[in-house]
Amino acid sequence: MKLFKFLLICILFIVNKAQADTVAVNNLLIEVTPTVSVDISGNFTTNIDPDSGNLGSNLNINFLVSSNESINNIQLKAIVNDLNNTAQSAFASNQTGISNQSQYYMVFANSTYPPSASSINDCKLSNSNSINNEEAIAYMGSLNIDNSGTIEYQIDGSNQSFYNCSINEGNTNISLNISPTPKPGTYDSQTALDGNNTFEVLVYLDNIP
Repeated sequence: MKLFKFLLICILFIVNKAQADTVAVNNLLIEVTPTVSVDISGNFTTNIDPDSGNLGSNLNINFLVSSNESINNIQLKAIVNDLNNTAQSAFASNQTGISNQSQYYMVFANSTYPPSASSINDCKLSNSNSINNEEAIAYMGSLNIDNSGTIEYQIDGSNQSFYNCSINEGNTNISLNISPTPKPGTYDSQTALDGNNTFEVLVYLDNIP
């Protein structure tokens, strides 16, 4: 009986070895390129009350990002140009860490008579003084992201701030809302330092694959 078992094992080994010699193996690789699309909607324009600086209505922007995979490091930026035509970040926030929502101040700049860089920076301070931020006005806003995405307020090496966004596969809404009331110390009708012109800010998504 022991001899039979030994022979049986040898036969199976030989059979398996013969099968292995006749099997060809090849790996098939498929590379999937990220597919990303962005739809933008919202209320982009309103009027400013010259007496109070209040907006006639809330401003809001929604970026609907559709992706076939999770993506990190999409950057939400808000930019205004100073009088030297240099792009300055319009975001200012004290929030740290990763979250799905954030509060911030957003600076608007006079498009006809652009503010100085120091005027823009004064609007971002905890205590702003309208005398020091001629032709720039800041408003409080809120930022939210859904689909279990995350945002993180960051400042780069050039002292320019932005929100780093991480999104998941599917549809993700990155929504900004601007409240009508100006940040204290950034608008004063008595000083007449903010001209009767259009104030604007450029908001966009950067670093999309």
